[in-house]
Amino acid sequence: MGAGSSSAVRYTSSEYTPDPEGRAWNYFIDEDLYIIGEATNGAGLVFDWFKNILSYDDIKKFNRENLPQIPYQGNELIYIPTMMGERAPSYNEKTRGLFYGLSLNHSREDLVLAVYESIAFHLKLIYEDFKRLSNCEQIEIIMTGGLGLTDHFMKLLSYLIGEIKYILDRISYEDLLKYLSDYKTIKNKTDPDFTSYLDSKYQHFCKVYQHLQENYEVFTLNKMT
Repeated sequence: MGAGSSSAVRYTSSEYTPDPEGRAWNYFIDEDLYIIGEATNGAGLVFDWFKNILSYDDIKKFNRENLPQIPYQGNELIYIPTMMGERAPSYNEKTRGLFYGLSLNHSREDLVLAVYESIAFHLKLIYEDFKRLSNCEQIEIIMTGGLGLTDHFMKLLSYLIGEIKYILDRISYEDLLKYLSDYKTIKNKTDPDFTSYLDSKYQHFCKVYQHLQENYEVFTLNKMT
């Protein structure tokens, strides 16, 4: 699993794994292995865009001033981060981003949190597709990418999908093979109310996401060809 400027979920298999729904791709990497996976545009680039339009240069200051500690008291605001069109799971190049549920009661922090949550929700969405194809009862999740360096994101994602092991991108492949036990492990399921909130909001995110993919032309002012 990777979460940087974009995000992706991949796994290796000794067999070609066709996806009847046409969402996942297969790469043949050697005579014995395939990589199966899906990717989405909506990740760090979206978060970086939002940071910039709010006139923040320092990502640490931006996080510190706008993101609450986990667990937090959530809100009903939903953001769909498909600002550059979409790869997996909908493969819709014409869709765009969307805030849903805005009211006069929402603050800047609410907007930032909705964007941040949306990246984790979107990654979980393609992770669920990954589980559909892999048929694995037990899955070890290994994360790479710049968003994994953010404790807030890793904790949020671990509430959504379970234990995550993170390894820095700068570690070489040889070191990766030598030091598999040296991953940073994140596991957070200690607050049932927060877990319930995230699960409920994720389901709502999926409904809004799907409705947007199926009806994007309704929301488009200048129809693209």
